Amino acid sequence: MKTFIHENINGILGTIIVHLALILCFLFFKIGEAKEKQQEQMLIEMIEELKTVEEIIKQKSEPVEIPSLDHQTIHNIAVNTAEKLKEEISTEKYEKQVMEELGIESLKPENKIEPKENEPVIQQQEIKPPDKPKEVKNIIYKANATINYNLENRWHVRDIYVPSYKCKNGGTVVLQFIVDQQGNVTNASINNSQSTDDQCLRDEAYRSVMSAKFNYDPKATPKQQGTITYIFFPQ
Repeated sequence: MKTFIHENINGILGTIIVHLALILCFLFFKIGEAKEKQQEQMLIEMIEELKTVEEIIKQKSEPVEIPSLDHQTIHNIAVNTAEKLKEEISTEKYEKQVMEELGIESLKPENKIEPKENEPVIQQQEIKPPDKPKEVKNIIYKANATINYNLENRWHVRDIYVPSYKCKNGGTVVLQFIVDQQGNVTNASINNSQSTDDQCLRDEAYRSVMSAKFNYDPKATPKQQGTITYIFFPQ
């Protein structure tokens, strides 16, 4: 037996190699066939999925049919919607809810007196400027000076102030001044031709007239002009 195998070793090995080659070829063929079937199955599944997606897209892209409405139906829908909105934003409904939450019967103030129907409304009378008091005169006497002013239909409502006498000499200072409707002096200027050259007296007279206050007169011009004369006594 050993002699037979030894003598035919090459033939036996060749036969084994041939059979192994055939087995390998068969295996490769089967593996390739399985891969082709798997690829075909995957391709079929992908095609089915694509068809499903296309059907979904087609269904969604189909236009939705809206029923046609006549004019009367459209009008009724608009009216019903407006009435619903009106009810939701109703002020009376909101006030009623507030009164219910607060436990009160009315939101109107208790002390408010409302005019009755057809009752005439009393007009407020126009406030007239006060008449000139009899005791007010346009000449004011001071210990250190005499003041005399001329302002038509107007009078001073507070004492025209002259500060403590600061000047040694005496003299006269005449000024033109402007008064508004409220009685405030808005401007003043010294009449040089009728006034002393003493600068101390001129300064005191100017400060005094600018601080003066006259009565309110709505009928007066916005810039009513007047004159005022200061006669200072020497100290």
